[in-house]
Amino acid sequence: MKWSSEKRSAKERAIALAVGAVVFGFLIPSALIAIGSSLDSSLGFSIPLPLFVRRIIGLFLILIGWPFALWAVFVQYRVGGGTPLPMAPTQKLATSGPYKYCRNPMALGTLLFYSGLFFLFGIASALVILTPAIFVPILVYVKLVEEKELEIRFGAKYLEYKRRTPFLIPRIRR
Repeated sequence: MKWSSEKRSAKERAIALAVGAVVFGFLIPSALIAIGSSLDSSLGFSIPLPLFVRRIIGLFLILIGWPFALWAVFVQYRVGGGTPLPMAPTQKLATSGPYKYCRNPMALGTLLFYSGLFFLFGIASALVILTPAIFVPILVYVKLVEEKELEIRFGAKYLEYKRRTPFLIPRIRR
């Protein structure tokens, strides 16, 4: 809550975005690929699909997930006046763009992006062990902690948004 009451300069927000991009766009997926490759070797795991099928699935998930996550970051920065990182949070509630489809489009996009990488590289343990080990605690934290903070910060406006917008999986609308 303390960070949400502090205004951040454009430079501070840009630095936070750069740090987030390096951590979530490169360091975490690289570490998961390395750990997953090692686990696959030691456990004898593999994805039982032909290489070309894995590549098609992987590229599809990457091309859907990464732009969706980046779109969410852009909306948080431009509309919300903040970043995804807690040290420079949004100042306004973002409900447009990907946020009209689900409350956590960055998590959904990143999950799809990472899964696409793991299909592309054929890393089964990253798909079935590492991804849930990372995303389940993150989503539990978001649900139990971050959503309570958003309720306090944005009040009735957030509660109405929460009521009409799914947590992670978008509803298919006509």
